Amino acid sequence: MPTVAESGYPGFDAIAWHGILAPAKTPPAIVRKLQRRDRERVAASDTRDLLVKQAMQTVGNTPEEFAAFIKKDIAIWKAVAARKADVSVK
Repeated sequence: MPTVAESGYPGFDAIAWHGILAPAKTPPAIVRKLQRRDRERVAASDTRDLLVKQAMQTVGNTPEEFAAFIKKDIAIWKAVAARKADVSVK
């Protein structure tokens, strides 16, 4: 079976990710408090060990960094969907 790159998609990189989100109008102080609490929980050895056993990596970035990551990921998959739509029509 050919790899994704051998199938004509060089540079293909797809990841699954999980994150914790709050409603858009949540006050920044509450978002920071939740982010600190969640980062501490994920850093705890029992949680970290469980995630490692499941082949997961923890990031623990800031709310702003996570928002930028989500925007970038949406743009990537939107482009993939548009490309797929173009291919399907032909």
